Amino acid sequence: MMAAEQSTYSYLTSYQSIAPSLPGNGLPWLQQFRQNGLKVFELRGFPNLRDEEWRYTNLSVLNKTLFVPTDELAVDADWLDGYRLENAWHIVFINGKFSQKLSRLADLSAEVSVQCLHDHPETAYHYLGQAVSNDEHSLVAFNT
Repeated sequence: MMAAEQSTYSYLTSYQSIAPSLPGNGLPWLQQFRQNGLKVFELRGFPNLRDEEWRYTNLSVLNKTLFVPTDELAVDADWLDGYRLENAWHIVFINGKFSQKLSRLADLSAEVSVQCLHDHPETAYHYLGQAVSNDEHSLVAFNT
């Protein structure tokens, strides 16, 4: 099995163990949405340099690293600060859950709302999958 195939397989198999702990797991529509994304990702895998839209973006690190859920306390805020852009808001989600502690939202417009899926599933239902379809990009399917 090639490295890219192994990585795809690793993500597909690890999904089964983390699925029960994902936000919104009790919502049938969301389970179906995730399963559809999983099927597309299983078929396509990660984009590579032969894919026209990804020819200048090397995602091979995704094939070498299996990301696993982590605890908010395990995230080093000082390390994260080294990657923050100046004069920008930073919204941090850990395992699909909003981290107020690690986010930087000072002076964010009142017109902008940051919501967690598990807190507002009815809003998520109307917006998930609307901007880009899983069928259009395998990386979108992976994130789904």
